This record gives sequence, structure tokens and C-alpha cells, in this order.
Amino acid sequence: METYRKFKDRQAELEHADQFMLQLCEIPHLKTRLDVLMVINELPVQYEDLAPTIDRVHDACKLLCSSEKFVSVLEHVLAIGNFINSGSAQGVSMGFRLISLPKLADCRGRNKSCTLLKYVVQQIKKDNPELLSFIDEFMPMTRLFDVSVKALEAEVEVMKRDLNNVKKNMTVLLKVENPSERDVAFFDDVAAFVEQYGRKLASLQKKSEEMKTAYERMLERFAEPQGVDSSDIFTAISDFVKAFKREMDLIHAAAGLGRRMSKMKPLQPYHKKEGRTHIERVIEQSCSDADSEKKVMKGGSVDDTSNHVATLRKAFSSDDSKPYSKHGQEILKGFQNKRQDRRPTWNPTKEGYLEKLSNTKTPLTSSWNRRFFELTTNGHLYYSKRKNEKNVESIYLRGVPVALEDDKTLTVQTEERCYKLRANSSKEAQQWLECLLFYTHKPASVPKRSPTPKTFEVH
Repeated sequence: METYRKFKDRQAELEHADQFMLQLCEIPHLKTRLDVLMVINELPVQYEDLAPTIDRVHDACKLLCSSEKFVSVLEHVLAIGNFINSGSAQGVSMGFRLISLPKLADCRGRNKSCTLLKYVVQQIKKDNPELLSFIDEFMPMTRLFDVSVKALEAEVEVMKRDLNNVKKNMTVLLKVENPSERDVAFFDDVAAFVEQYGRKLASLQKKSEEMKTAYERMLERFAEPQGVDSSDIFTAISDFVKAFKREMDLIHAAAGLGRRMSKMKPLQPYHKKEGRTHIERVIEQSCSDADSEKKVMKGGSVDDTSNHVATLRKAFSSDDSKPYSKHGQEILKGFQNKRQDRRPTWNPTKEGYLEKLSNTKTPLTSSWNRRFFELTTNGHLYYSKRKNEKNVESIYLRGVPVALEDDKTLTVQTEERCYKLRANSSKEAQQWLECLLFYTHKPASVPKRSPTPKTFEVH
């Protein structure tokens, strides 16, 4: 600023930007004014971000303290855990930490596809299905992952300190002699701002204290240490709720697929037509041609032999007019039973547009791209940029884990990568999940066309 003041009498020698800076330097208490303007610009944004978060944390703590269904779910987890550890040196446990809930999805048995969390969900669905509705109450908590109560309290204190600095700076600016009309209007606006957000921050401070009290009460209810960070608690509960819901969706999808399979119409049984077929006539003729053969062997005439041949020819060309022979009935009965024992094979197919998350190294550069997907009866999921265009790649679904990440997003985990597909609605995502699960649990036949090489993958 001192350098610019040296050019006060030589403004023509400066560029336009430098002339503008010289005019700014002539404003009295410039730094103080800029500090005030910065707080006025940033404080409302900080308040709008902070106030809803404090309300959500307060509501979450109250929900954890009052939810009886969540406590019953934890009791099921504790009972199953004690049953598993009953034969070990650990013995019976009186409880467990909330931060250990996500580990239920990592504990697997001999069957790697079966987790301890899946078993817990199945047992609750079998014994107390009404407890499964706790998911609906706890879904808002999935947005509170990595939220710290201490950090929220600190942010409230920072906002209060910034507002106090504005008050101090205004006392300095009000000491300016002979202020201009603009300065007077500016001072009035700042005073109104300080009064308005002074009331808001006082209310926010009160909510922050209530949030802290509710959080401490929640820790006491679940016998958690008072010094534990809320970000660990909320992250663990959020991950548990998401994983619990995924297992529920898989169970419902499998049940829906079973209902669809049970509604399939079997093939109509084979009905015998009236009259006889050629095979019936041949069988009947074979039972009655012994007499003719005896006559020929005893020296019958040439006419008898020719009549016998004519009879055979007639048996293969005449109209259906005679009943079954006994031997023919047995043969055709066995043939009909084989036809009736056959069961129809129904392989679901589906096609439509889904959004696919591009596979990049960092999440910040990932993007959702609209692609056309086609599920074939061979158990392959093909996708292309648009319908009727060349396939970009195919996903072989046999033995591939498929799950719902949320209401609309499906995850397909292959050995090479994890595909994330997003549908337009939760209903459409459920339909895709049912069809995909059919091929992940049942071996698919080898496709007639080979998959497109990965070098042609478009992200």
C-alpha cells in the first residue's frame, strides 16, 4: 500500500488495475472493512450448513435412546454371539460396543456367501419380523457418518467469535469523523446483521448444548465410554443400517424370484389322439402276422406270400382306424410319462437403460454414464452406449455377488472390478436384482458369442 501511495500524484503512469488499487488504498480503515465484509459474507452460509446438522444429530441421539426395536435387534445379535462363543474361553458376554456392529458383515462361515449379519437378519425375520421395520426409522442416520459432536460445538464457538470481532471492528469504524452517507448506511446494515445473527447464534448455542446432553445420555444408555468420538459411533451405526438393509433387499428379491418361478405354467401333458399312428399299426400287425408266416413256411402259394407283403405295406400306409395293441399301449404309456416328467426351463431376460459409474482411479473424477443393458438367457449381462449398437463389454454372472448399495444402485462384484449400476426407481432396481440373482445362484450355459475385449471398454 505504501508503494501505491507514492504514485498518488502520478496516476496517469499506472495501468487501470493499479489505478483501481490506488483508489482502494485511499479508503480509511480498509483492512477493518474487508474483515467485516468477509464475516458478513461467510457467516450466513456457515449457519445454514451447521444448524440442520445439529438438529439431525440431536434427533438421532433421541432416537437411539427411545427405539425399543433397535435394542431388541441388538439383543438378537448378543444372543447369537454368545451362542457362537459358548464353547470358547471367552464365555458369555454381557454386551458389546456399538462400533463393532459393522464386523457382522465380515464374519463368514464355511459357506463364504453366508455372513453372520445375514444369519441375524434371517433369524429376526423368522422370529420377530416386526423388528425389521427399525430400518425405516434409522435410514436418516445414514447421512450422519463421520459427524463429530465436538467439531460441531467448536464451529459454533468460531461463529460466535467472528460475530464478536465484527462488533469490535464496528466500534473502530464508528469513530471516523464526518462519515459519508454510504458509510452511515453501511454501519446501519452491519448493526442489523449483528443483531439478527446474534439471536440466531444464541439459539444455535442452546441447541448445541442440548445435542451434547442427548449424546452423553445415549452413551450412558449403551454403556459406551464418555470420551468416545461421535463420528465413530455414527459411522458404525450408518454402515450397520446400510448392510442390514442390503441383506433384507436380497431376501425379498430371492422371495420375489421364487414367487415368479412358482407362477410359471407347466407344459400341457401329452394327450393321445383318437385313432392310431403308424407305430401302433406296425405293433398290431407284428402280433397278427405269425399265422401268415406259418402258412408260408408250410408251403403256401406265391399269392399268400404276396398277400402277406401287401398286408405289411398296408399297415404302414392305411388310415388310423384300429385300437392299440397291449404291447403298443405299454410303449406309448412309457413315452407319455417321459413327456410329462419334463419340466420347463425359464431363464429370465431383461433389457433397458441404466446409469453405470465409470471406473476411474479417484472418486472425484468418476461419473455416471447412461448405457443400454441386456440380460441374456446365457447368464451374460451385455451393455452398449445405445440400443442396437455394438456391445462394449459383457459381465458373466455365474458366482458373482450382486447386491443393492441403496434403493436404486446395484453393485456387481467380479474378480476384475466392481460395477455400480443405477436405475431410475427402486422398483426397477428390485426387478433387475431379481433377474440377476437367478444367474448368480444357478450355473449358466456357455454363451455362443464371446465377450467384447476389455480394451474396448468405454467409461
